Amino acid sequence: MALSLQVSIISFSSYFESLYLSSSKYWREICESDCIWKSLCEERWPGIGFEENDDDNQEKPSTLKGWRGLYIKRHNEMAGKADNLRKGLCCQTINANDYLKAIKDLNSMKFGFRDVQILLLQPKIHVLLNLVGLRYRIKRLGIQVNSVIEAISCCKIQDRQVDIHWWTNGGWLHRFHRPDVLYSRCISLKDLTTDEGD
Repeated sequence: MALSLQVSIISFSSYFESLYLSSSKYWREICESDCIWKSLCEERWPGIGFEENDDDNQEKPSTLKGWRGLYIKRHNEMAGKADNLRKGLCCQTINANDYLKAIKDLNSMKFGFRDVQILLLQPKIHVLLNLVGLRYRIKRLGIQVNSVIEAISCCKIQDRQVDIHWWTNGGWLHRFHRPDVLYSRCISLKDLTTDEGD
């Protein structure tokens, strides 16, 4: 197989697939190619770039220079931000204000489509973080519902359930206040992608 074809195949792989392939002696040299890591960087963070003389890049060991070093550095930064978000939402419930704040925080952290998929839409983390990541992708990033459904299916979280509770004001009727009503609904993340309410 021609080297250029091998590089093309690997550049379409995910970050983790590239790291896995790089453990093989045969693929290591190809996986460390700067053009692969440049492609991964540009796919995950459009418009990203660096100067060859970037001081941050020079601090890294020689194996982490170039686009690979930039990718790993940026991934670690985003993972740190995701960890801070996780610490803020470490309980079993989340109120509406904290939910909306978490989505706003993701926006201010400049999380992109792939950042959310890699760091928040995983089965091993709490379903509330999946929920925040899911709704952020739909509401703030404007990702099409079909793309989101495909992403959560690939991550194997589409059937995870969230219990949602909300109050409605009973209001007044003939000078009497009707009682407020608590509603509850258990819904899968897949069903939430098509739900228009926030």
